[in-house]
Amino acid sequence: KARLWVEGLLREADRRLDGALHVPASARGVDRTWLPAGVVPVVGARDQSEGGLGVLEFSHSSRSLGSPFADRPPTDASNAGSVETIDRAIALACEPLSEFLPESLQPHAGLRLEGEPSGDSLALPAALGALLWLFDCPWPEDLVATGGLSTNPVGFSPAVPDTLPAKARAARRWGFRRI
Repeated sequence: KARLWVEGLLREADRRLDGALHVPASARGVDRTWLPAGVVPVVGARDQSEGGLGVLEFSHSSRSLGSPFADRPPTDASNAGSVETIDRAIALACEPLSEFLPESLQPHAGLRLEGEPSGDSLALPAALGALLWLFDCPWPEDLVATGGLSTNPVGFSPAVPDTLPAKARAARRWGFRRI
């Protein structure tokens, strides 16, 4: 594993130096492929045994930050609770910016996730992803996100400890090492 890790580092350095190191391409397929900008990998769990990986895909809505955030109907009944949690978290994160950036378009996040996670595990990734999207910053490429954000009262909510092993297994299946 250490040799593959060093090989990956050398190939990345060679790529950044426009091939100046002349590192040959690997035939073992150890290079990772990264998600495009505007995509936030998330992990949630329904219970202590089953975790699922998904993505939030950010785009701009047609409404400005100065406009009230509107509730949107879920497109899939299986993730209605998650969509509501995501929308509340994005509105909460963007509310302070509406005064300073009233003409900027509101972020919108589409969710691709198998099943419905329990709790508010997608709220914190949605809020952080929305802020990064507004300022055109990419999500860290090797990080999968989970975490709660309570809207009443406003604050972080801890992850349910029983779900952490299931989330870690789901993230590991897809090659993520940081949650």
